[in-house]
Amino acid sequence: MRQTLLALALLGWGEAVHPTTVPEAPVSQGCATAPSWTQSRIAFEEDLGLVFVSHHDAGRVVALDATNGYRRWEVRVDALPSMIDVLATNDGRQELLVSCEGSGEIWSLDPATGEVRYRLPVGKGPRGFAPLDGDRLAVALFLEHKVTIWNRTSRTQVAEAPIGRFPTHLYADSSVGSLYVARFFAGALDVLDLKTLTVADPLPVAFQANQISTMMTADGGKTLVIPHIIANTEQPDLHLANTVFPAVSFVPVDGRAPKMLNLALLGEVVNGPEALAILPRRELLLTVNSRSNDLSVIDLTTDLSAGLVEVGRYPLGVVVNRSEETAYVVNAFDHSISVIDVERRQEVAQWVYGEDALPAQIAHGRALFHDADSLRLVLNQWMSCSNCHPGGLSDGRVWRLPGKPPLRTKSLADFVHTRPGGWLATFDEMQDEEIFIREFFLGIGLSETAPHPHLGESNEGLSADLDALSAYVYSLRTTPSPFLKDGKLSEQATRGREIFFSEETGCTNCHPPPSYTISSLDGGRTVDNPIEPLLLEDTRAVLIEAAAIAKAEARLRKLDVPSLLGLYREPAFLHDGRAGTVGEIFARWNPSDRHGTTSHLNARALQDLEMFLLSLPYENANSTASEE
Repeated sequence: MRQTLLALALLGWGEAVHPTTVPEAPVSQGCATAPSWTQSRIAFEEDLGLVFVSHHDAGRVVALDATNGYRRWEVRVDALPSMIDVLATNDGRQELLVSCEGSGEIWSLDPATGEVRYRLPVGKGPRGFAPLDGDRLAVALFLEHKVTIWNRTSRTQVAEAPIGRFPTHLYADSSVGSLYVARFFAGALDVLDLKTLTVADPLPVAFQANQISTMMTADGGKTLVIPHIIANTEQPDLHLANTVFPAVSFVPVDGRAPKMLNLALLGEVVNGPEALAILPRRELLLTVNSRSNDLSVIDLTTDLSAGLVEVGRYPLGVVVNRSEETAYVVNAFDHSISVIDVERRQEVAQWVYGEDALPAQIAHGRALFHDADSLRLVLNQWMSCSNCHPGGLSDGRVWRLPGKPPLRTKSLADFVHTRPGGWLATFDEMQDEEIFIREFFLGIGLSETAPHPHLGESNEGLSADLDALSAYVYSLRTTPSPFLKDGKLSEQATRGREIFFSEETGCTNCHPPPSYTISSLDGGRTVDNPIEPLLLEDTRAVLIEAAAIAKAEARLRKLDVPSLLGLYREPAFLHDGRAGTVGEIFARWNPSDRHGTTSHLNARALQDLEMFLLSLPYENANSTASEE
């Protein structure tokens, strides 16, 4: 259900501190005559008449007939297939490439039959990939923070380059020898010189841009078009309507200032733009909005809405036929493809390509967690739980929620073992989030009855939906670290383990195994804030007016001890996000030995300690160093 923007005005829409801009002229496709789209979980080969989908949960790739949705073939690949695309090879053939995040491979399939041609082990957490000259392929490794380059003919790696943290998508411009790299948490694109493998000055995307999964080109390659959200962390008085915004940025590759289109200003609020398609003949931009379950149609000549189409649950990609008459949208949570009549702006069919691979309650809870489309969860589709916890993890941002000091978003992975939750230990079960849904999201609520207060009587059982939401969060687990060597600690991390478990450093006083935290339901919930003096001196005085400091100090006297599991996936560290890396915690923010006694350690020892922390969890991670 939709409300008008009047509701946002009443909530204080005008308080957003960073106004948006739109392109001064419409984006053209230059010499392009066919529609183009972002690489995503759907691909299309019109000459074969096939639509391809990566079924992320089930570990499958499915090919459907583009005219009737009949299944033509299905292939089981390895864990967590993600991006999928049809590329040409040097010998004139085509291959369907699939990045499999779980196994760290790129799979090559015959698009006509699904036959597996080869499996390329490329590294940890592959996301987007891009063809280069000479049958080479560049791959973004999300968990290793680098780009690797492979020869598709010989199946060998020919180069690699460290890049900014958490790269997601790539675009190669052979005319200038540059590879543009999008990063999930960053408001800028890295520019890699393909000849020297050095990183040039970044291209800005948008201030406070967050959660960039993909991008595409326009103007014959002169402009990169990028869907993302804006995380409005600068706002001093957060409420529902000024927290996050959906946006599409147009980034000139020549370094000119980017332009941004705020999708929330187009008439009806949408949430979570995830993928794009440009229709040059119709001069339309299609944006797939994952969390509001719809497809925006935007007139590129006016930058105004030209329609909105409701699709299935959690759409993540769109492709279009050459005539620009039909668009296909992949819906990840109900495992379907919405067939869209572009002229009529209407869904005309929905084809199911697979079934749930998750238990029913967890699958339902995941859909609720990512949903901004229900008044039970949120007013006016403004945001969902996943806007700050993408995939149940962290957006890396520091938020100033009402009544709280600035606090970094915590990952929810392993929350079932590390309750109570929140930096201030304010809730002991996920069902307590019913209070946040009602008070901040302004949703009607998942329960028909009012919830009990935080840390009071249990809210479990108040609602099947609320319990399903909690079951999904409780199912989130930290996966083994990419810094392990064949599943075990490296030599450097082994030395760091000895330091971590030593009585001299005292790290296990607050972070003992197996959960590497003393946070629990049975006691030890909070500790005296170990960095309050530093916070006041180095950060708080900048962020908060002097009159508010005393009040904020009182709220920060106790902090919940975070778990150290999964630090390798965190984009920022410490409760206020001041540390950009684990090593920075000790090198810069621990002069008084409040994060363990580390001032006596030399540079090598600190690097060893950092590598151990980045290697959690690992085999036998519940054991102490001496026991192993």
